[in-house]
Amino acid sequence: MLTALCNTSGQSVKVPLTPDRWDTITLDRGDTIGTKLVRETYLGKECFLLRSGAIVLKDVNLRDGSIEADISFSQERSFPGFAMRMQDINNFESFYLRPHQSGNPDATQYTPEFNGQSGFQLYYGEGYDGAFSFRFNQWHHIKIELHGLQAEFYIDDTPVIKVKELLTGWKTGKIAIGTNGAPLRVANAQYTIKQEPAPTPTPVPTNGTGGIVTRWQVSNLLHNSLFEKAYHLTPEIKKKLTWTIQTTEPSGTINFARFGGNPNDTGRTMVSRLFLHRDKQMLLEM
Repeated sequence: MLTALCNTSGQSVKVPLTPDRWDTITLDRGDTIGTKLVRETYLGKECFLLRSGAIVLKDVNLRDGSIEADISFSQERSFPGFAMRMQDINNFESFYLRPHQSGNPDATQYTPEFNGQSGFQLYYGEGYDGAFSFRFNQWHHIKIELHGLQAEFYIDDTPVIKVKELLTGWKTGKIAIGTNGAPLRVANAQYTIKQEPAPTPTPVPTNGTGGIVTRWQVSNLLHNSLFEKAYHLTPEIKKKLTWTIQTTEPSGTINFARFGGNPNDTGRTMVSRLFLHRDKQMLLEM
């Protein structure tokens, strides 16, 4: 059983289903992930129908507190969910559902989004995904509790994921609800802002503790053309490389999307390296 650790001092605010309270987002390349706000009544509830894309709550920034909404979706392959502590379109905490994986261990997912890259391949298992059997084209109530660097995610009052450390940090940001792949209905959205003490991040182990590498040298971004038919780092490539030392997460995971720069510039390559010291110096480049 997951237990929420938030205080209850905040007041819940219900958000009207009116365009003056919700907005769309425009990507750098000029496309929109927003969708026309279609208002309708579905199974007795006034709601928005989102055929695709996302809507963002206007004029609200939340760091600690709760987010709630009723959502309805089909069994089609899609990813309905919520963005929290959103700094911009490319950086936020994400909780979403996989209707096509209903009942499976990865039916629900928490993942950070860094520079437009979802990290779900790196973040799996306890604290990142959870099982749930959905009722399709019916209403589910979603509740999200955020406090410090921890979070709990509930569906119909059933806890599905408890996050021990939110990976984008203790930041204030926007709230968004969206879908990718199939329509989503949204009703009864509300939020509560709470005041929590500053959290203490989990310390990163000293490099080499228990055999875990926690410090990497990470290069600048270079154009992909430099690496065409190059099976090792040529002198030309090495001349263009500059290095910074980057620290992993406490688990030893390093998510290179954190250092990836502009997500719309897909023609770039990053190099990482570490030195292994045994009887003689060795260099491992990946």
